[in-house]
Amino acid sequence: GAGVAISVGMYLTALSTIKLTVKWVFVGFAFPYPQFLSMLHALTCGVFCLPVLAHRGTQILPTTAEFLLMITPIAVASSISIAASNVALNLCSVAFVMMVASTSCLCTVGVVVLMGMSFDKRLLAPTVGVVVHGWLQS
Repeated sequence: GAGVAISVGMYLTALSTIKLTVKWVFVGFAFPYPQFLSMLHALTCGVFCLPVLAHRGTQILPTTAEFLLMITPIAVASSISIAASNVALNLCSVAFVMMVASTSCLCTVGVVVLMGMSFDKRLLAPTVGVVVHGWLQS
């Protein structure tokens, strides 16, 4: 309902504002270190997330299996994605970077299929439809 629409709107506003701010830092201040910004982003997230987990009483240290099989692959993929996005922002327009980033849901579905994981294939058509609609609008 309305709550979902407002949440999606807030997410898109925050995402575009962050991308425009990062581009402004790269261009306005001639900041030539996109990977440094990516590393700083990851470090800041860790610094702020650990106290939140500790306050909630959540187990902070994962088991070895959780770390190797769940956290590490997600962290590597997220780090590569953020670093690639920052490099792209340094080289391309924000609009183009956002268009390419909108395909991430399709890439996720592709990885799920390649890994042989099951998912509700009825969700594929609406996902592709939303992405194609976004491309046509831009």
